[in-house]
Amino acid sequence: MNELEDFASASLSVKCDKIDKSDRPPLDVGAVQKCHDEWKNGRWTCPYDDHPVLYWCGGKYWMRTGYLWKSSNSCYDYCRDCINSAIRERKAGVSCTARKGLAECYSGYWDYDTCDLDPQRLAVSII
Repeated sequence: MNELEDFASASLSVKCDKIDKSDRPPLDVGAVQKCHDEWKNGRWTCPYDDHPVLYWCGGKYWMRTGYLWKSSNSCYDYCRDCINSAIRERKAGVSCTARKGLAECYSGYWDYDTCDLDPQRLAVSII
């Protein structure tokens, strides 16, 4: 059986949580956008263990992980608009969650070295 992402009947939903921290240094939009563009073919960065491998670029930590999700590239595609809009709006961080059936993927950037993408905790943690 293929992973759940391949089920044609599953509906897709994408949630975008932008984190605005006015006490953070200004976002270098050009550098962060370049990181995002270059990361299209990036691999999963956060396995569910104690040793995440985060991508550091443009002064931000980048993360992409999934549960029952087949391709890190499709996660990028589904979250691209969310992350691009956060960059254009100079947000300190962004958390994108895509769901298709039971499969989930998460992608985003922030100032904090963690794989926890809960926007409430990130808003508190990004100091």
